[in-house]
Amino acid sequence: MPQIIESPAQTSTRDKSSSVPTFESASVPTRGLQSARPVKISRRELALLTTQLAIMTRAGLDVASSLKSLAQQMTRPAIKDVVAHIHADVLGGKSFSRSLAVYERSFGAPYVATVAAGEVAGRLGTVLAHLSASIRKEIKLRSSVISMLIYPACLVMVATGVILGLLVFVLPTFAEVFGQFGASIPPLTQFILGFGLALRTWVWIWMPLALIAAIAVVLFFRSSRGKQLWDHVLLQAPVMRRVGRPFYAGRVCRLFGMMLNSGVPLLDTIRLARSAISSPAYSNLLLHVEDQVLSGQGAAHVFAEYGFVPSSVAEMLNTAEQTGSMAEITGLLAEHFEEESESRLRELISTLEPVVTVAMGVVVAAIVLAVMVPLFDLYTLAGNGPPGQ
Repeated sequence: MPQIIESPAQTSTRDKSSSVPTFESASVPTRGLQSARPVKISRRELALLTTQLAIMTRAGLDVASSLKSLAQQMTRPAIKDVVAHIHADVLGGKSFSRSLAVYERSFGAPYVATVAAGEVAGRLGTVLAHLSASIRKEIKLRSSVISMLIYPACLVMVATGVILGLLVFVLPTFAEVFGQFGASIPPLTQFILGFGLALRTWVWIWMPLALIAAIAVVLFFRSSRGKQLWDHVLLQAPVMRRVGRPFYAGRVCRLFGMMLNSGVPLLDTIRLARSAISSPAYSNLLLHVEDQVLSGQGAAHVFAEYGFVPSSVAEMLNTAEQTGSMAEITGLLAEHFEEESESRLRELISTLEPVVTVAMGVVVAAIVLAVMVPLFDLYTLAGNGPPGQ
């Protein structure tokens, strides 16, 4: 986070305007601070904590008293302890941002840096309100995405369960009937019956293998190569990029707008956004942007060089650099791209739902046909053709 440097004189007169701490362009995490063991804080818990703290500080309550009240309101013991420790550090003479930086892995570097900027500018209450609004927008977008995915996920699960039930419990019964009457079995039926019999016979092998495969997939996508592959799919795959490109653009613009609007310097904003973004491609882009800013050049033309960045980003950032309104424009871009990614995801899911339904219907129809064809042969062998003959 951007480091706050305080002299002894400043520490004793922290509330005076003449002793406002100054930013030093520093790396993340803050040097000289020992990090505490991270505590998992959900986005909803963080939004609630930030909102309550913003309300109290904007109402005129000092930070120490606000933290004390907040610690009493927290219901989860782990978070209550974190707030209590931060409160104790503030009472001991540390600034709020330096006390918060001890739990940087819990709150996130951009969050800590934004709070530090608010302290420096004397706008802590306003900055906390902006943080709260940003987090709540993120929660709303995530909830919307999850709600859209529930129906397709349930559809796939139910269809998969029906197909497995047919293969494991129904088809083996027909296999015994076909064997007793010596009916000729078509190749498709033989394959499906054999597959179902294998699932039923070797279930104690298939289930552990399926579990191991699922764990392997999760671990792979958590690795650097897996992240790069998933990143490539979201940004370059013909269908997925319609959702992935505006999603990541909105995420980066949201981070920029939140921190710049709170007073975080541009260079620190770029570094913190790079540490917070999960996309390797965008991480490399922001590294390039950082180099350009360090050399005294603008950042807009860098975004134009990367094909996965929507063209409007470079155009609007160029306008922002010329007018000095980077914080405002990145915030507006974030709103636009978040709405666009949500809209495109809704379109994608509405397209996938009938595709999944048809695909599952084809599989079930193939299984039914694989059973019905030999059954008609049995009717013929027994001298009882299909009804109506």
